[in-house]
Amino acid sequence: MVKTGSIILTVLSVMATLAPLLPVVILFVRHANSSPVLLRLRILCAFTFLHHVYEISGLSTDHTLFVQTISALTAFAIVYNLFMQAPLPPRVYQLLMHLLVSYLSVMITIYALLGIQAYPRTIQALHACVLVVFALIILITLIRNRDITLVREPLFWIAGGVLCYYGMTLLLEFVTHITGNTSPASEAEKRIVYRLADIGQFVLYAAGAATTQRRRAN
Repeated sequence: MVKTGSIILTVLSVMATLAPLLPVVILFVRHANSSPVLLRLRILCAFTFLHHVYEISGLSTDHTLFVQTISALTAFAIVYNLFMQAPLPPRVYQLLMHLLVSYLSVMITIYALLGIQAYPRTIQALHACVLVVFALIILITLIRNRDITLVREPLFWIAGGVLCYYGMTLLLEFVTHITGNTSPASEAEKRIVYRLADIGQFVLYAAGAATTQRRRAN
């Protein structure tokens, strides 16, 4: 007999695979103005979609951990660079760029010296922590800017999507660390929550895409 949990996880996996296409379709239909933020959003959605397709296709199991690790690091870099497109003073932008390059260099060095399996949960939590802090800074900056309407600002929704997914990642890792519960049932429940958070982030990204202005016809 097929377990209900496995059916739910399968359905959520399919939905999570298709969810990254939603913001891209909305931007295409709306003929949205081109901007650095929206360009990186498209790249993030396309990259995530391809990664999810690879996950559910079962094309290879020999290099699954390697692909997951590199994909997580790439997604981190894309989201980080997306946030850098917010209106920032030139010096702050340069500082953030140096921090990103240094961070990626350290991560690559760790993987090269210790292997791709080095500190998987710690590094995942570190990625999430950095992006959550960055998202909060972006939100606070937008809230303090009285010249904009928050719900019409794509970065507001994108930051919310990042908080939805990476905030849930931090919460789940914290709960797992505190309870020490790593049973198969617990891991299955975590995967379901991860999928829901994954879908949720792209729904929020889609809301941000829907707020963009249409490109004016020539």
